[in-house]
Amino acid sequence: MLIGLLVCAALALVPTTVWAQDAAAPLTLQGVHQQEAVGARARAMGGIRASGLATSTSLFSNPAALHRLTEAEVRLGGGAVHQAYSQDQTWVPNRLYLELSLIFENDPSSPNPTTAFDDIRPDWENDLSSARPTLGALALPLPFSPGGATVTAGLGAAQVANLDHYFQNNNVLDPNIGSIRPEPIPRIPEGDSLLVGWAQFSRQRDGAIYGITPALAVARGPFSLGLSATVLTGSSDDTERTLDRGEFTLRYQNRFSLAAPTGGETTVTGTSDYSGTRFAIAGGYETGALSVDAVWQPGYTLEREWSRSDGAAGTDEVQFASAFTVGAAVRPSDRLTVAADVDLRALGSAEALYADSTEAEQPWVSGSTVHLGAEYRALDWLALRGGYREQAQAFAPAGAALLDEPARADVFGAGLGFSFGPLALDVTYELSSLRYEDLWLSNGNDNSVTTHSVLFEAAYAIPLTR
Repeated sequence: MLIGLLVCAALALVPTTVWAQDAAAPLTLQGVHQQEAVGARARAMGGIRASGLATSTSLFSNPAALHRLTEAEVRLGGGAVHQAYSQDQTWVPNRLYLELSLIFENDPSSPNPTTAFDDIRPDWENDLSSARPTLGALALPLPFSPGGATVTAGLGAAQVANLDHYFQNNNVLDPNIGSIRPEPIPRIPEGDSLLVGWAQFSRQRDGAIYGITPALAVARGPFSLGLSATVLTGSSDDTERTLDRGEFTLRYQNRFSLAAPTGGETTVTGTSDYSGTRFAIAGGYETGALSVDAVWQPGYTLEREWSRSDGAAGTDEVQFASAFTVGAAVRPSDRLTVAADVDLRALGSAEALYADSTEAEQPWVSGSTVHLGAEYRALDWLALRGGYREQAQAFAPAGAALLDEPARADVFGAGLGFSFGPLALDVTYELSSLRYEDLWLSNGNDNSVTTHSVLFEAAYAIPLTR
């Protein structure tokens, strides 16, 4: 997601690839790292994964927290997501090929217009929307206490990753002559030339990964221990579109030409099926107004089996490294809970093995995420919730000075919780704003992804006697 333009006519001869992103990269593993906290309450409180959890949805993130349930709970939920994508490109004149920037801007209203063979401008906007079930969960305190310990079991299915993805680039060059890494590219020598294809490219993925999770929690005194196993399954619809815009011939001493497009438009559709199994081991300590929780998720393998309308098919694998989350919650009164988590996911250590390769790659960068949230029970039947997190992405912007520093989104959550006897209703709104700039020798791209999410959940509690 979120690719930039690799065009510069100042340097040209050898095509290169930017290590983090590519101008027209095909759909492979985009989206599989977008694994968020499960549950409307958790998402409203900054996407907490370990601390402060107190409903049956904790079986998906922190199974040890199930011990806080004193009643059996059945919970169902759904949600809707709207994503707004945009890219604004800013071009600078090139000292070797002065009119190239004007062609890419393709502005007929400029004082000295130099236009392409079409009316495509560099900037673009696009919206995606989806509505899906998000979870179904059942948690049950068991009616026995071995050694004085309480035992709580849970079973559920939930959306663990939103695979929705979109990217577009209206000025893709092949070869990518704007790259400045890993080293500068020599200028075109006298008597030589370089053919550079020019195209508009877009890709889109719609789908989700769900997890079927059994979990068990054991608590004795202030200590708790939890274990869960999640069977991952899901699918997506994939589309890639390429529109030929022409072919440049770059020559020595400021000379170039543009030939009319001959390739037309090509659309390739496909499907992807995802599968894997992951585990979580959690522990907690609770005393008085303070609780401390930790969750360890061992490394696991996720497979993507795919096929395309052009006849290509294969299986990609990504080996995720272990992840660790630690958090604490403070309850200064019966009505107020304040929670904080630190989520450590070493995405930069993940190894991807693609179907057409025999050597694994490390396609992402790592970044920790801090989650902050609070819940205030204003009335016996009404809870107010809010939270914030700075969500690290799996990529670094092109041209960034720090190669391993990910782009980050600001994510704000707000929600309401209603309680009417055994019935509970939770409503959450979440706003994610991702802004970053890709930089090359010839242009800069301001990229924006704004996501609005709404989650609804209903739960029914059944009093039990242990």
